[in-house]
This record gives sequence, structure tokens and C-alpha cells, in this order.
Amino acid sequence: MVEEGLTYAAGPAGEKQRIFAELEDFTEVCVHGRMGSGKTRALCMAILFDVINYPGCRVALMRSESTLLKKSTLETLFSVLRQAGLREGKEGKDGDYYHFKNDSMIEFYLAEEVSRVYYFGLNTGDYKEKLKSFEPFRAYVDEASEVSEDKVVFSLIRCRQEVFHRFSFEERIKSLVNDGALDGMEDGLKKFGIGEGDLSKRQRGKNLIKYVANDEGNNWIWNRMVNPYRDKPH
Repeated sequence: MVEEGLTYAAGPAGEKQRIFAELEDFTEVCVHGRMGSGKTRALCMAILFDVINYPGCRVALMRSESTLLKKSTLETLFSVLRQAGLREGKEGKDGDYYHFKNDSMIEFYLAEEVSRVYYFGLNTGDYKEKLKSFEPFRAYVDEASEVSEDKVVFSLIRCRQEVFHRFSFEERIKSLVNDGALDGMEDGLKKFGIGEGDLSKRQRGKNLIKYVANDEGNNWIWNRMVNPYRDKPH
């Protein structure tokens, strides 16, 4: 289901971005590939997917160094927000979001509950304290090969915020039926694994981490995600 506000590229590249952004079935999702293939953009679309669909969520956006994040990753995020039609306002909810540069945080005013994206470098000494202090709903790491595996694992462990989807099961199933993704209400009940008595409820979002990286051979990302048994040549 393509949520309002998300604008994907046309063709196969856009379909891959959509799948990555909307995938919620796993606690850990990674995309790696060549430079310039749209990985960072897909990561930023996933963040927008969260702030749209999970009001009140806290999201962590990370890279090895905050300077690299601000120079590259953050610019891609703002590009995605502009393409989605979101408008930056002033402090105090005048607009769709506001960038608190001194606090390295972006607030989103897309629902009654404010969502926040906190961004920082993982190769700084206080990254653990930052993650412990606000315990995000979900975490995102750009250029994950620049950081060690243990930092990505720790980031996932600290994803503990409980947040619920903005729509009820019934509303989501009807939307999927209208989009042609489901055949009917019964099909929707099976998809979400619920009974008719749960239709008015909202689903709790899964705590997860997503990260992207260039394909650099037999590094920890390749071994963790593709070759965990160390039996495949690169």
C-alpha cells in the first residue's frame, strides 16, 4: 500500500525503494549495492513512512560521523520531504515540520502527536547515551559499512518505544482492498492475523533497524545479512 506523501521513482528502482521503505515484517533490514543506486533515498523514504504512519514516534538517523550525515544524508532527507510536498515552518507547528539545528532534531507536525527524528554520528563517544536517553521507535543507519557491527546491534537493542499505526485494522484493510492489494475483508483478516473483534484496534508497530551500504565485499554486512554461515564466495 503506497501511503500518501511518499513519492517513489518510476520503474524497477522505485519499486525497490517502495519495498524497502514499507517493509515492516523483520526487525533488521539491509540494502547494499553500488554507489548512486538510490539507497540513501530509500532510507529517507522509510523514515518519512514512519513519521506519516506512526504519530508520536521517535526515530534515530545515524551515520559514522555527524559531519558526513549533515553534508549528505540530511540533504537527501530534506529533498525527500520537499518532493512529498511537506513544508518547513517555524518553531511552534507553523508548517509540516521544523528543523531544530542546535538540537540535531526534526519535529514533524503531521498529526496531533508530534513525531521526531534525532540524528547523530555513531563514531562519537556518547552515541550509547543518546540512544538510551530517548529509546527510539526505529533506527536508520546510512553507509553502515563505515561503522562496526556492534554499534548497529546496540542501536537495534535500544529501539523500544511503543507506537501504534495511525489507522485501525479495518481502515487499512479497506484501503488495501480499494488499491487491489487484497480481495476482501476476509483476506485482510488473514494478512494481519486478527479476528473480526480486532478490526477497530490499531496495530503496534514493530521495533526495527534499517541500514544501507555500498557492496564492499566480505565485510561484516555481507557476512551478517548474506553469508551468515561463511560458505558463499563474494
